[in-house]
Amino acid sequence: MNEKIGYLLYCIASILMFFGAMYLLAAPVQNTVPRLITGSILVVVSIVMIVITRMKTKAVYEVKATVELPPSIDLEQLKCKECGGKLTKKSLHFDPNTGTITVTCPYCGAVYQMVEDVKW
Repeated sequence: MNEKIGYLLYCIASILMFFGAMYLLAAPVQNTVPRLITGSILVVVSIVMIVITRMKTKAVYEVKATVELPPSIDLEQLKCKECGGKLTKKSLHFDPNTGTITVTCPYCGAVYQMVEDVKW
């Protein structure tokens, strides 16, 4: 919810709460039942407005990661370990949780992690 709208709702709820309390306090003087009903409704509406304003919507974050293959890996010569089928960029998937590149063969369905040889 927008911050300005939240402040506006808090102000309106405060005003309703104030008038509801005034109606409830004035109920014993005269017109008891109508004032109790009106005051109760105003107080309940103001409480509902405060609760709705305090509710936070879930933030949705979208993370995009691009995979840059090291120069030692030639995509044109990349083949599946299982069937030898030619792999494309669509066959490679980056897992942001583990930080690894997963290969999925479009021909045989084999799934494995791409491991780069360590060069000292």
